[in-house]
Amino acid sequence: GGDLRCQAPRAHIRVRVEHQKGKNSLSCFSIEITQLNAYKKYTVSGYSKGKRLNIKVNSCFSYPLPMTIQIGTYGWLNPRWNGRFYDSDLPEEWKLSWYANHFRTVVVPSEQVLKLSVDTIDQWVEDTDPDFRFILEIDSKFFVQNRSNELSCKFQMFESHFEGQLDAVICMSTRAKLIKHDEYENVQTGLSRAIVCVNTFGCDHVSEKYGRSGSDDQLPEMKSSPFAIVYSSRGQLPLIRENLEYMKRLTRKKCALIFNHQDSAYHHAAQARILADLMGGI
Repeated sequence: GGDLRCQAPRAHIRVRVEHQKGKNSLSCFSIEITQLNAYKKYTVSGYSKGKRLNIKVNSCFSYPLPMTIQIGTYGWLNPRWNGRFYDSDLPEEWKLSWYANHFRTVVVPSEQVLKLSVDTIDQWVEDTDPDFRFILEIDSKFFVQNRSNELSCKFQMFESHFEGQLDAVICMSTRAKLIKHDEYENVQTGLSRAIVCVNTFGCDHVSEKYGRSGSDDQLPEMKSSPFAIVYSSRGQLPLIRENLEYMKRLTRKKCALIFNHQDSAYHHAAQARILADLMGGI
């Protein structure tokens, strides 16, 4: 018997097993729990040294889930990563699967989204696991290419094909072209689960129901948003830790830390994942 902490329906846990002879040993179990309520008793099953065991958990508590900070990069098809992050002979169509084995989210750059088709989305979903998340970036070119009255239908179709793996759509404004409020609304209307995030440059008159995106020096401006997407090109460990700690203090339920250095984004993201694990799996 012992305390079980579970943060997902499927969990890999360590439990201390008391054998009939009274000796304790530490064993690993892969289990599934369909319902977890505080102060309930459960019997879980697993394997130890090839033998199946049933274990009664005498005390089981459901803990409040911590805020999730997803870590990833801006795109995954950077040719500068060949021979460094990717094997030099790795086929192009295998790169997303390789990437998804290392990181949990990715921002799809606006240039890719302009040419995005449902067939491509279907392939991305097939190449990744259900817990992997995509963030789409769109800019003024997307709104020029697509009529306003078609936006909600298009994103409804996109989200449907992502099968729950689309987390957000970033609307990128620039000084030369500010995306209008009704254009954000048209995109959000088509989304049932994902959220529209607006870059901090275009946030002055945007409802707080939208998420925010921006560089790491703009983190204070994202305090009131439901989803903060933070871009960083800085790979120094103290600065990565500073960003993670600040994001952990935000009152958001969800944040994404996206590294965008042309040469080293994958390395910075890998360092951030290690740091996040050392800081308690934030």
